[in-house]
Amino acid sequence: MACPNAPRVTRQTIACTIIGVPKELSGLSLPTYEDILLCCLDEKYKRSLLFSPNNKKELGFLAIADCVATQVVGIYNKATIPTVTHTRVVQLIQSYYNSYIALKKSYNRDCEKDFYKKKIEAFIQNAKSKLFDIAACKCKITLNCTCGTVICKGNCPLSVACKCDKTRRIPDIELKFMYDQRTTRIMAIGSLGVQETTKLRKREEHNCCLKNRKLLLSIVLPVQAKVL
Repeated sequence: MACPNAPRVTRQTIACTIIGVPKELSGLSLPTYEDILLCCLDEKYKRSLLFSPNNKKELGFLAIADCVATQVVGIYNKATIPTVTHTRVVQLIQSYYNSYIALKKSYNRDCEKDFYKKKIEAFIQNAKSKLFDIAACKCKITLNCTCGTVICKGNCPLSVACKCDKTRRIPDIELKFMYDQRTTRIMAIGSLGVQETTKLRKREEHNCCLKNRKLLLSIVLPVQAKVL
């Protein structure tokens, strides 16, 4: 039982000296690496309030990464952008968190040293600017600017030489948004339209049917071969 006079633990009191105060994912845009890291710290904070210190499973980072991965995939789904597998997302989160922990280990010892300050600065800058890109399609989206302005007004055509499977491709209607999220990050996720929601649902149903068909064939064909 907690001591009644013990200081209250809040997100502010557990703020990281490197990356800042833990917070939830906003869901208004695709998350950066900074968003992912802060969300992991926030989830860790929440679990510390919910579970006993002896509950290693729920307090372990694998459970935290799994929870954050579910949230991230949900945001990409809201933007109707196909993603890599959930397992792969968890691996990416774990890998980045490990790099953060490795950097943080020597903070007390090296925080006043110039080389370490530069490492921290580079880490923060990269975390803030780099998209946590879990889109299944990594093909480069090219802006063919024809407006002639220094900063493109955003109405110029986009092109992508995509050779991905149809189920992995970024929908044409979302190319502009995905390009923005990988570059300037000005746009925000809106609510799904009826037409896009229907398309997404049909695509998921189609993928499910294909998987079931492949599974059925993998069972039936060997049996038929044995009979023959």
